[in-house]
Amino acid sequence: METDDELEAALINFRATLKEHGSATAEVINSGSPEIIETLNELENVSVPDLLKTFFSLIGEYDDDRVEELDIYEPHFSWGMYLVPLCSVATHYNNSAGCGGDENPDYWPLGFVPILEEGSGSYVVVNCIANSPTYGVVYDMSEGVG
Repeated sequence: METDDELEAALINFRATLKEHGSATAEVINSGSPEIIETLNELENVSVPDLLKTFFSLIGEYDDDRVEELDIYEPHFSWGMYLVPLCSVATHYNNSAGCGGDENPDYWPLGFVPILEEGSGSYVVVNCIANSPTYGVVYDMSEGVG
């Protein structure tokens, strides 16, 4: 498993690569607030893994003023997806987690926190269920397929 230092180095390298290849996204990424990161632990069935805390602390949201200044619409972060702003993660979570209900509990289980979206129902989520064997693992929920 990756360490916080390895993840931090990878994210710094990723931003540098974005910048090197002319992506304006690297210019508009802000770190996330530690206070908001900690409030995610208050969501139902969520215990934020340390690596996700590191991710959010480095890649938490977009600087809206800078996005407007550079005239960027929905800056893509990766895989044609953009960040779920840290301040909106709880809203996305509360609107979607557990939406499979009793009939399909594995569709988007309570405890899976969104970090990327593409705007049409596709998300990248992280398993934040502390007692799960896949705690901290990243999942792709492309086009509504959990």
